[in-house]
Amino acid sequence: MSGEPANKDEAAGMADPMLTRRSALRLAGLGVGAIVAACGALALDDTVPKESDPGGRLYDYAYLRDKYKSPSFMAGNCQVDSLLCFGSSEFKITPDIVAQVPQAVLGGNDHGLDLWFVGEGYDQSLWHAIAMGAYAAQMDENPAGAYASGGRGLLSSSRKAVLVISPQWFFEGGVPANAATSLFSYDLWRAFCHNPKVPASCMDYAEGRLRDMGVSSTRLAAARGRTIPDVINDVFYGETDSITVRQELEAVRGGGIDLPGCKRDIRIADGTPDWDALEAQAMADGAAACTTNDYYIYDDWWNAHDASDFAAGKLEGFLKSRSFMKAPTEDADLGCALDVASAVGLDLLCVLLPVAGPWYDYEQMSRDDREQRYESIRSTVSDHGLRIADLSGEEYTPYFTCDGTHLGWTGWLAVERAIYEFAQEG
Repeated sequence: MSGEPANKDEAAGMADPMLTRRSALRLAGLGVGAIVAACGALALDDTVPKESDPGGRLYDYAYLRDKYKSPSFMAGNCQVDSLLCFGSSEFKITPDIVAQVPQAVLGGNDHGLDLWFVGEGYDQSLWHAIAMGAYAAQMDENPAGAYASGGRGLLSSSRKAVLVISPQWFFEGGVPANAATSLFSYDLWRAFCHNPKVPASCMDYAEGRLRDMGVSSTRLAAARGRTIPDVINDVFYGETDSITVRQELEAVRGGGIDLPGCKRDIRIADGTPDWDALEAQAMADGAAACTTNDYYIYDDWWNAHDASDFAAGKLEGFLKSRSFMKAPTEDADLGCALDVASAVGLDLLCVLLPVAGPWYDYEQMSRDDREQRYESIRSTVSDHGLRIADLSGEEYTPYFTCDGTHLGWTGWLAVERAIYEFAQEG
């Protein structure tokens, strides 16, 4: 008799020895890699603080990428009155530029509210979908606060969160692929995928989008754990990424600000902010900072970035051919983010920012286009049954922006007031 199978059923049941051997070797290699990674994490235990270890400073307002990668760091370092606030590059404005930023108004006083910033430039709807799914699990176990011994401040629920939405996310073209890959965090992606409340449809959508933007399909699949190699890869990537994050957090721990004494015993000792007085000061500060142009752009920025091109006429009509209404992918991403927020049980306030009206008029961005984008965002938020603080009517409010793009003196106050009132609600 020959060595051939007697029939096709027997042939189907026979394994290719080479294939089996290769598969076994591959799985063995993956397993060894996972063990090595785990041993590396154990070896790190005595030398580098764990992600959740407190650092002894105020980190809520730190604009640091490595901070955002770790929901565990938030859990160990947030204030008793911290509210998660997801956003983008508006968080980079510092008190030396705009004295009304949250770090100064809320962080330096005991008003019963702080904002834990999550996000940086190019962190838009898709990134926030992943971050909200990842952070939601930590919110379920929100600690009593790293330092404060008082109550919860204004917050009646640890499920409250804020998403600050900029219409500028909706320029055609979206987030550049190289930015998407550089911002990808396996730690966040893994926590998102391991949250049982996140719908599989949202995971499928996010995985496809990230893969299309160049993120490794192997890394994306690992966190989903659909095959044995995926499960082993997840252990390897999870442990190695954890090692990296813990090492990177060493720099973050020194990057916060000295913890104000009022944050050690939060009891709303400073009461409600005096919004009228703050508004008057914001108008005065804005006027003092913006003396070289009519667009509410502070002088240092104007002189360094805009003055020469403005004088040469290069900026007039700069946005004439651009649109906010040719961004179907970003629209779908926003829908995914709000789907995730609802599914994981976040009590979410969406803050809709305006563009800088005078500057966008000069650059000839269509007002109709802008209004259509505002209405599109409003409709998407409404369709998800979520609340919105609609600030789109503030395009022409003096000093609402500080550089033609980001929130300024009166702008930050309006955002803070909307969030403060939201935090007070039962």
